[in-house]
Amino acid sequence: MRFQDLFRRACTDESKWDRFRRKHGLEEFGVFADKEAWSYTVLFLVTIMCLILIPLAIASIYSGRNYVCLFLESPTALFTFVTGTATLFGTYFTVLAVLDRKHAISSFPQLAERLTKLINRAAKSKEGVLFFAYTIQPGAWNVTEERYASFKQALTNPRVKIRSVCLSPSAHDAWLSKFINIQTMTHGTIKTERKDLFIKECEDILNCLAGRKSNCIPKDEGYRVEPVRLPYKAMPGFYFFVSAERAILAAPIGIPRIGNPPPGQQGAIEVEALGFETTDRRIVQMLRREFARYAEPMAAPSETQGIQGETTE
Repeated sequence: MRFQDLFRRACTDESKWDRFRRKHGLEEFGVFADKEAWSYTVLFLVTIMCLILIPLAIASIYSGRNYVCLFLESPTALFTFVTGTATLFGTYFTVLAVLDRKHAISSFPQLAERLTKLINRAAKSKEGVLFFAYTIQPGAWNVTEERYASFKQALTNPRVKIRSVCLSPSAHDAWLSKFINIQTMTHGTIKTERKDLFIKECEDILNCLAGRKSNCIPKDEGYRVEPVRLPYKAMPGFYFFVSAERAILAAPIGIPRIGNPPPGQQGAIEVEALGFETTDRRIVQMLRREFARYAEPMAAPSETQGIQGETTE
């Protein structure tokens, strides 16, 4: 087993980790909010100590002089060591916190990659992942099948709880129909057959999340959650995905406008996702509250308010 795996395993107990953060007041710091980031931090600290102590020990053994004692007896050397080490640690924590605070997302492949990691981190977590998007496979037509396979595998992991809010079946079909005859960057021109196959795949995944019979392995008991299906007018124009520690907020850019389909559109359509990933606790909590608003049965308008005012159920 690799050295870093030992630290990652040591930080996988959800209850112990939460108690540790609450006890030491570390819940608001992004570097401590994520167990994997904390495992890398511990690994970094151990590595730095080894790089400092091992050379001193080797020099003492081969020279016959106790460099550790000589080093400690010199006030200048000791002061340099303490301040240099503190500066190194401070720089590391600052850089890690800045990089971990917000990660920009500028394409659907990036969104799929970040979302895959978010879901995998939430494995066996009681909170799981809150999944809010038009479709359970956002950006699938703008990402190669090879790169999207890992996302679908994470999504159908039997030990990941996913609470999802997506378009209702009829609204989903009507929205995807706007893509017919549009040429995508990775999947060519979208035809009705491809659209119908995609809808079937999405329904299979949603059945899997709820523990119903599907082509994938159903979720384990305790990880099954019935998806919430809403009409198009009840959904905002952005996506968000939230775990206990992280949040991804993204807006799809370039998708066909609902209510004004572009018939006979020529050329490839540039559809991208713009957004960011963050460990900011305030943003995480805000999006969790926002999800609860849409997940409540009374929060959504009637299913008769569909796309372009048509009946959706």
